[in-house]
Amino acid sequence: MAYDPAQEVIRPWYYSTMLVEDCIRVEFAPGCKTGVYRFSFRENADRKLLFTVPLTFSGNTFTARTFFHGDVPVYVYGRFNTAITAGLVSDTLFYARFPHRKERAVVLQYAVSYVSTAQAKQNFQKEMAGRDMEAVVAAGRCRWHAVAAQIQVEGGTQAERRSFYTALYRCHERMVNITEDSVYYSGYNKKVNQARRPFYVDDATWDTYQALHPLRMILHPQQEEDMLDAYVTMYEQSGWMPTFPRLYGDHPCMNGFHSTIVFLDAWRRVCIGMTTSGCLRPAQKISGSCGMTVFFFFCRKTAPADGSRLILHGMVVRGA
Repeated sequence: MAYDPAQEVIRPWYYSTMLVEDCIRVEFAPGCKTGVYRFSFRENADRKLLFTVPLTFSGNTFTARTFFHGDVPVYVYGRFNTAITAGLVSDTLFYARFPHRKERAVVLQYAVSYVSTAQAKQNFQKEMAGRDMEAVVAAGRCRWHAVAAQIQVEGGTQAERRSFYTALYRCHERMVNITEDSVYYSGYNKKVNQARRPFYVDDATWDTYQALHPLRMILHPQQEEDMLDAYVTMYEQSGWMPTFPRLYGDHPCMNGFHSTIVFLDAWRRVCIGMTTSGCLRPAQKISGSCGMTVFFFFCRKTAPADGSRLILHGMVVRGA
């Protein structure tokens, strides 16, 4: 689809562009587990959308299920603001048409879940019930401004400030909290689990251990603690400390184990509840192609009432 970059509006909380060949204005606003699209068509246009996943309709609501990376279930619950007729274009392409023209713009609100269709509907009700697109945009803007207000910038050119602003936004793209109420799906044991605290995935420590994790220890120390706790949970579920933890499991695409440095840095910065006492235990060893074995040792809190538990205590490196 052709679009005009000059007509794009890009904000952390809102996106808009024009599909120039069909004169369709597309708008999007994100929630936590939800999103809303608005498609503004020409007055006499054939208003329809194409999908690569079959949708099951009930009135103007729908459900769907697909799989990510072959084995991660993805459930969707959504609602249109107008009546629908649906059909099949081909074996893998489906359409939804909107014949009523009372509403010029077609609005699609949806929620996703990795747990179940019922959980996707619950996520929808939690975030989207009674809210229009403007409310979602306003909430997103408010959350982003709270993040950006943590840092005051002095000096620099306008271009440098713009680069800094963009970089700060990208610093908050990952990791992603995939906890849904009190449960989450884990690609590390391939099942739905009860959550003790927020469970995060999607990191690339090769890229993030030097600057992003240390920055988050300053801006969002509690969130960073939750993320490192998720690393330990991934180890407990899979038997390995991940290096590139994805939704579907670890993706060890680069050499080295930079997650060890993240833990060591957090320990040295006293980032994560280091008033520990109790037993030490070896958590995992990793043997690389260089013949080096790294033994991780974690310290468990004796009174884990606050949810804090396994913290890096030290490590021993044995060379080949």
